[in-house]
Amino acid sequence: MVNIRWLVFDAVLGGILKEGALIAVALWVLPAMGYYLPLWVIVVIGLALAVQSGFSYVIAARLLKLKPVTGPQTMIGKRCVTTTILNPDGYVRIDGELWRAVSAGGAVAAGMTVLVVAVDGMSLTVRVEPSL
Repeated sequence: MVNIRWLVFDAVLGGILKEGALIAVALWVLPAMGYYLPLWVIVVIGLALAVQSGFSYVIAARLLKLKPVTGPQTMIGKRCVTTTILNPDGYVRIDGELWRAVSAGGAVAAGMTVLVVAVDGMSLTVRVEPSL
């Protein structure tokens, strides 16, 4: 497994190296070509890049800590609607997608709201949602 701290450190180090390269270009390469930038312009650009790197670091650190929201296991516990009769298998619509489903209980009529209880490959196991 990849260490999150290493990924964030690598991103920050890359940003610092890019900032240093841009400042070096502004201080040495441009004057060698006959272009001169005032010192205040270089300072403002350096500060803007530093703020952007800090902001990117904070956002990246937060995003890397989030759990993935994709994959078949994220469907367990979601509600879906049957599009065909499940006797015991048929089709349901979940998040706008059509999935093959198998009823964990008896037959289920089309148009019923069911709950996903398991995922087996490309098939969902569902049960009728209990009435409140």
